[in-house]
Amino acid sequence: MDPATTVSSTLAVNAPALYVGMELESAARAREFVNAYAIRHNFAVKNGDVYNKDKSLLLLCKCAKLPSTRRLQPTKGATDDEGLNRQKEFRSMLCDCPWMVRFKKQLNDTWIVTQLVDHHENHQLQGINPLAYPENRSLTPEARETMLDLVRHSNASYTSIASVINTTYGLSLLGRDVYNRSYDYTQKHGTLSKIL
Repeated sequence: MDPATTVSSTLAVNAPALYVGMELESAARAREFVNAYAIRHNFAVKNGDVYNKDKSLLLLCKCAKLPSTRRLQPTKGATDDEGLNRQKEFRSMLCDCPWMVRFKKQLNDTWIVTQLVDHHENHQLQGINPLAYPENRSLTPEARETMLDLVRHSNASYTSIASVINTTYGLSLLGRDVYNRSYDYTQKHGTLSKIL
């Protein structure tokens, strides 16, 4: 089993609580710790916008809205109570969840938690499988090579390949992860090309 996977699995089970003043040795270690904490508490995190990425790290709940709201074009004939066409917001699972943690880089190159809002609102956590979030289903380089080799040289289904990778490397991939990670979505000659 890959050492990084072992560390992440151990953290997911034994991760202590986050707190303001917590000090970690690097931004990568801070992100790893928060990801493990999130998996343990049935949610996933995403990057928030920061002014200087070299000195600050902001992680938000995956459900948190970004500052800009995308909108749909007005639907022809759709009017509001005043008889005017209005733009409609995209349907979205995003909400105003306040969960966030901010790390700041110190002069000794460590990263310290300077701000923490450790509660969720407007969405359910209980019963959510954290491995449904792609951020929580990491793939090591060695596992990726094995997965691509199986896709190239076997007729096995994506779910079967995911099962082999999970058993061999101690991961938690889904069939759709194998599909997503074995295709190149850049358009070549107007078609999607398989990575072979």
